[in-house]
Amino acid sequence: MSAAMTLSSLLVCVDEAAAQVLRRVLEELSIQVESCPDFTRAAIRLAQERFDLVLVDGQANADVAALLRETNSPA
Repeated sequence: MSAAMTLSSLLVCVDEAAAQVLRRVLEELSIQVESCPDFTRAAIRLAQERFDLVLVDGQANADVAALLRETNSPA
């Protein structure tokens, strides 16, 4: 394996089956995945750590929009 930096992702997905498929695809692309089915916990993780990629899938548009706004907020 090369010494290239590993990309990291936060997968926020309330649908467990969809999360499994997305996780598998990301891992096949050599992207490290941290899954988070809970928007509150995802917001905490985003405050704690920087991710190269954030994938968000939720049932309520307001939850998704709020998390994306927080993701784009300056630290």
